[in-house]
Amino acid sequence: SAEFLWTMEATLATVMARGGVTAYEVAETTTGDKLVGLAYAHPLADKVPYQATVTGEWVHRVVSSSTVEAEHTGLVHSAPGHGPEDFELGQTLGLPVFSPVDGRGHFTNEAGVYADKPVKEADAVIIEDLRAANALFAAETLVHAYGHCWRCKTPILYRATVQWFLRVAPIKAKMVDEVRRVAWYPEWAGAARQMDWTQNLRDWCLSRQRYWGIPLPIWRCTKCGHWIVVGSSDALRKAQGYADGMDLHRPGIDRVVLPCPRCREEMRRVPDILDVWWDSGVASWASLGYPARDDEFRRWWPEDWIVEGPDQTRGWFNSQLAAGVVAFDRAPYDSVLMHGWVNGPDGRQMHKSLGNVIEPETVVRKFGVDALRFYMLSVNALWDDKTFQEDGVRNANRTLNILWNVLRFATTYMVLDRFDPTTPDFASISGHLRPEDRWLLSRLEGLKMTVNAEFATYSLHRAFRSVESFILDDLSRWYVKLVRGRTWTEAEDRDKLAAYHVLFETLRTVAVLLAPVTPFIAEAVYQRLDGKKLSVHLLDWPSAQEERLQPDLERSMSIVQ
Repeated sequence: SAEFLWTMEATLATVMARGGVTAYEVAETTTGDKLVGLAYAHPLADKVPYQATVTGEWVHRVVSSSTVEAEHTGLVHSAPGHGPEDFELGQTLGLPVFSPVDGRGHFTNEAGVYADKPVKEADAVIIEDLRAANALFAAETLVHAYGHCWRCKTPILYRATVQWFLRVAPIKAKMVDEVRRVAWYPEWAGAARQMDWTQNLRDWCLSRQRYWGIPLPIWRCTKCGHWIVVGSSDALRKAQGYADGMDLHRPGIDRVVLPCPRCREEMRRVPDILDVWWDSGVASWASLGYPARDDEFRRWWPEDWIVEGPDQTRGWFNSQLAAGVVAFDRAPYDSVLMHGWVNGPDGRQMHKSLGNVIEPETVVRKFGVDALRFYMLSVNALWDDKTFQEDGVRNANRTLNILWNVLRFATTYMVLDRFDPTTPDFASISGHLRPEDRWLLSRLEGLKMTVNAEFATYSLHRAFRSVESFILDDLSRWYVKLVRGRTWTEAEDRDKLAAYHVLFETLRTVAVLLAPVTPFIAEAVYQRLDGKKLSVHLLDWPSAQEERLQPDLERSMSIVQ
């Protein structure tokens, strides 16, 4: 007897070949919209009783969807209980959410004869049942994109479950305003990336079905279903099972019972816990003890600045933003720095499976942690991804070694001459400064200005590249060569003391500028050079002395160089 099959015209030959059909004819041609509303019989209704009894205007009918790919027959089944796109389409059309899969990935009793079978293991049985019902046109294995667990690489099963959500619509406009208010580094991290995420933000699923975490503070009546949100432990003090000072995590909190204000029956906590991103979202004030007390909160909140990677657009940046707007009608931070990723030497993300992982400890043992830090902050902008190169760390180590050699040169002669920067002080020998001394001091003041300006916009790569250039080009390769002969003079000489003062101030300033990124060598330089304070980190941050700037002298020196 004749059989009829609806398929896309463009794929007719391919579909027939896959079904092993060589002789066929086109009985009818129509457009897809004409098929919408066409009813069909579920092929396994006798196996899954639910499918034989379910009713609804669009149940077992062809519907239109913008997510179906133009491939194969162009017709796919819809499972509103097993995928976000199908769920949303089902909600639009009033389709019931049928999800006969439990938390183990096994079919429930609603799945009829397939009950208790692991979902993927049941595939073969279902295929054979379709074949027996003469409802299987072709069966083959297709390779396509599919969600997998990022940890164990196991395919994911989507299933619809009852959850608790934070409704975003009432706060979205304020969240968007706050994204505009906050200072973002780089600017596009907020104006483009965070703004796009926030404008398209969906309701936030707050509940999780796990054991450990912050218990969802919702108690529901076991009889009438009335539920309440408990805002603090004070509301539980008169509850059955509560004791002062008790651990409010599971399992103890699950034994706390409240009376229902409506029917006086027992209210028990729903078993879910809160999404950990809610923990992170309230961290800025919860860590200060607020709202139990407000002294630290009034002193430290809101946050001046936070830093994280691009994945936190939907993570920490977003969770803090949403929680802050709910609680305080503002974001809990005023500025955000979004850093990039560190990739392997091949430019790909580091994964053990790719064999491109670089262990920081290995690099530190070889070059020291200061060299690694200096490389990481100077190689490119903080917000750009970094392709790790060991040669870059080697070069950074070389720069720091050159700085150390300059220190050794200076202190060797300073010690021999018992140099004391306070007697005579800088002012008393300023008249003995040579052009090269005034030039280096001018360059040093320019360096301070550059570093401070770049720090203001978190352009640390440009700041520390400037420091590196100063160490290599201005200090080591030029100034030290020019003054070396002056340090050899054995007699008490103001000209020599002037060079000592310039070297002392320069090295001390460079140590302070390097202290945030290379704390160990900065400390060593400072202690060997001066050491009057306990640590280099106790010195004031340097500001430029503009009266020392001599642009004309710098231009003349560049000609000499």
